[in-house]
Amino acid sequence: MLSSTIEHVVLLKVKPDADSSKVDTMITDLNGLISIDTVLHLTSGPVLSTAGSSLFTFTHMLHSRYNSKTDLDTYLQHPNHLFVVQSVLPLCEDFMVMDWVVDRTLSTMVIPPECAVRVTFLKLKENLGEEVKDEVLGVIKENLGGIEQFTCGIFLLT
Repeated sequence: MLSSTIEHVVLLKVKPDADSSKVDTMITDLNGLISIDTVLHLTSGPVLSTAGSSLFTFTHMLHSRYNSKTDLDTYLQHPNHLFVVQSVLPLCEDFMVMDWVVDRTLSTMVIPPECAVRVTFLKLKENLGEEVKDEVLGVIKENLGGIEQFTCGIFLLT
């Protein structure tokens, strides 16, 4: 069986009238969750830009990685995580959480601070088959130059 990595992404839409100092504290608190033992990588901050046909207009994002679903569950139940969630929710008018399994070990779990992160979420049509999915993902990777890490997977239902 291949090694797996769990990707965890939280998209947040901060209320337009949210106090900027509270938003700064929110980002600091979110980034502080890296101290939880099961977290391999965690970063959060404002979204630089968005494109596409999505009706969602999120303002901030958190991205983290775990060695297993058990490690993600431990993080989600950790008292520090629960405390931060309770302080973040009143600042937000919307949020979305996505988790997926990457069926391979990444060369490095930590994305260097000097690197940009581009996140694209796709919903492929139902019943395409693995061959078509692999072809679509291959075309995406071929046409986006300079990619050091490319992950994809099936949405993990918790």
